[in-house]
Amino acid sequence: HHHHHHHHERGINHSLPLEFANDFDWSDVDFGVQSSCGVDKCYWPSVSDASYGYLVTTEGNYDSLRIAFDFGARMEETCGARQLQAHNEPAVLVNVTTHFMKYLGSLVHNPSRRAVGEASPWVYYEDDTCVTVQKVAAAPKPHLLYGTYGTKWPAMVKSVPAFQEQLQVPLDVLRRNLQAEKRRVKCILRLNRNYYQDLQGLIDTKGHFHHIDLDAHVWRPRKSPEKERAGHRKSLKLFTKMIDILTLESSEDDYETSDN
Repeated sequence: HHHHHHHHERGINHSLPLEFANDFDWSDVDFGVQSSCGVDKCYWPSVSDASYGYLVTTEGNYDSLRIAFDFGARMEETCGARQLQAHNEPAVLVNVTTHFMKYLGSLVHNPSRRAVGEASPWVYYEDDTCVTVQKVAAAPKPHLLYGTYGTKWPAMVKSVPAFQEQLQVPLDVLRRNLQAEKRRVKCILRLNRNYYQDLQGLIDTKGHFHHIDLDAHVWRPRKSPEKERAGHRKSLKLFTKMIDILTLESSEDDYETSDN
C-alpha cells in the first residue's frame, strides 16, 4: 500500500502562508453523487453550478496544491495546455470535525482501482483538524482517464472500446488533436522537468487532453539527468502508444508501463 512520503509525518510543516476559508459552504458539494478519488484526493460536483466541482484532500497536500495552481497557470499561458483548475480559486484550508472526516472517509471511491478489481485506498485522516479544498472546472464528459502509473494504464486500456463509441470526431482528426496535445506535453516538460512523473489527464471526445493532478509530481524527488531523460522518452512513448490504441493503429499487447 504505497502512501505518499509526506502523508504520515503528522505535525505538518507548511512552507506556504495558510489561507483558511472560514465560511466554506459544504452544502454546495454534492455528496449525493459518487466520488471520484485518486490515492489522496476526491472530487465531487457542485450543487449550484454543473460546470464546477471540488477537490477535497488532506491538510498535508495544501502546499503541493498551491504550487500546482501556479504551475497550471504557466502551462496554460506558455504551452496552450488545458487544465481544470479554476482561475483565481487556489486551494484553501477548511476546519472540520472528526465526525465529518469519518463521513468523508466513508464516501471514498477510486474508479481506476475498482476497474481492475482492487479496493479503493484510504484517503482522509481522522486525526486531521482540517482538509484542503480546491474549486475546479468539472471534468469533460464523457472522458477517458489517462495515466501510466500503477493501475491507471490497464484501467484506461479497459475503457478504450466504450470510449471509442462516444468519439465526436473521425479518427484522423482525433489523431491530429492528440498529436498537438503531445507537443504541448513536450512544452510542459521543458517548463517543469519533473512533470513526466505520474502525468495524468482526461481525454475528451474530440481528443483534447485536460491535465489533472498537477501536484502528483511535486512531492516526487528529481532523478538523475540520465534517468530524467529516459523518463521523458518513456512518458512520450506511452502517450504515442495511447494515441495508437485510440486511433486503432495498435492493439494493447503486453506494453510495459511502470509504477515509478
